[in-house]
Amino acid sequence: MAQSMQPNFEWPVLCNFFSVPFPVFLQHREVSSSQAWTLLRELKKWTNEEYDRQKIIFKSDYASFDKSRCLIWGDPRYPACFSRLQVPPACFYYWGDLGVLAEPALSIIGSRQAAPCFLNWMDAELGGFLNRNSKLVVSGGARGIDQKATQVALRHRQKCVIVLPCGFEELYPAELAHWTHQANILFLSEYLPRQRMNRHHFIKRNRLVSALSNHLLVVQCAIKSGSMITVRYALEQGAHIATVPDFPGSYESSGNLKLLSEGATVVSDAQDLQDFMSW
Repeated sequence: MAQSMQPNFEWPVLCNFFSVPFPVFLQHREVSSSQAWTLLRELKKWTNEEYDRQKIIFKSDYASFDKSRCLIWGDPRYPACFSRLQVPPACFYYWGDLGVLAEPALSIIGSRQAAPCFLNWMDAELGGFLNRNSKLVVSGGARGIDQKATQVALRHRQKCVIVLPCGFEELYPAELAHWTHQANILFLSEYLPRQRMNRHHFIKRNRLVSALSNHLLVVQCAIKSGSMITVRYALEQGAHIATVPDFPGSYESSGNLKLLSEGATVVSDAQDLQDFMSW
C-alpha cells in the first residue's frame, strides 16, 4: 500500500524533458512508467530506432537526478505562482531553500550588454532600496543586468532566486558556479541536471522569472529582446511593470522607452522603487 502512494516522478519528468503539452500531462497523470513511454511514442510518432535512441538519452539523464530536489505539480510545496501560468512546469528542480518563495519578491531583468550608467544606477538606487527593504530578488542569471541584480542583492544581504535555462550540472552562464554554495540563493530549473542550455529554454525560463513576483523591474532592454518577452508574460499574469528612463537614441534601451509609452511605471531612484513595490 505504501508503495502505491509514492509519487510518479518519471511521467512529469518525461513531460518536461520532451516538451509534452501540459494538458496531456494532466490527462495522464496516473500512468505507469511503461504506459508513459507508450503514450510518448504515440505523441511524438517515433520510429522504433528513434524510440530506442530517445529512451537511452533520457534514462542516462534521469538516473543522475536527486528526487528529493524535484517538485512535481500537485505537491503541497509546489509554488502557487506557477499554477497561474498558462503552461506551468510539470515538475522542477531546486537547489537551496524553497521557503524563500513565500517572501515578497521583485523580479529584475535587462540586457546582457548593460550600459555602465545602468549598472551604476543599480549600485546606487537598487542598492539603496534593498538596504532599507527586505525583498527576494529574482532573475534569470544572465550576464549583464541579471547578474548585477544578484550581486547588489547579496551585497545588501538579501535573498535571491536564479532561474536556470539548463540543468544544475551544466550551468549557463558558467560563472554562476561561483554562487552555487551561497546560502542566500535558491536555484530553480525545469531541466534534468545534465541537460544543457538550448536557445528555446530561455523563453521557457522567462515565464518563470515573471511568475515569481507581482512586480517586474526592467532596468535596460531593447525592443526586440528576451526581456520584452518576459514583460509580455508578466502582463498576462497581471503583474506591475516598471522601468528606468533613458535618453532616446540608444537601441539597447529602446525597450525602456516603449514600455514607458505604454504605461509602465517610471523608476528613477530608490524612493520611486519603494513606491512601486507598495502597490
